[in-house]
Amino acid sequence: MDDLKGLDVVFGGNSSVLIEAVTAGVPSVYIDHLDHGSADLHGFVASGLIYRGDVDPALNDILRFYQRPEWHNTLRSFANIDEDEGTVFAKTVLCIRQLLTGSRTSLLYPERSSFLSVTSRRIE
Repeated sequence: MDDLKGLDVVFGGNSSVLIEAVTAGVPSVYIDHLDHGSADLHGFVASGLIYRGDVDPALNDILRFYQRPEWHNTLRSFANIDEDEGTVFAKTVLCIRQLLTGSRTSLLYPERSSFLSVTSRRIE
């Protein structure tokens, strides 16, 4: 994230750097044909997370895109922006432990226990 400090906007193709940038508060613009993948390979544009533009975009349009009321909820579906890094790390370690021990219930998210059950069966 230090690489993003001081930037006003990030341009990219099919890359997670676009999510890293918007999570750090830097608007991102997806540009078609910057790489060999199919257009919007990860669905960032289709989901409304990342602005699709060209190398000379209208900056006011980019600003309006990221100011939409629903945009933060879209970001939440791609990145955990509501918890600090330490909490996320602790939960990740616990989930990995549950998967390794074959636990069928989640201490973190009881409502997701069926997801963990399916996941643990796949890796056994």
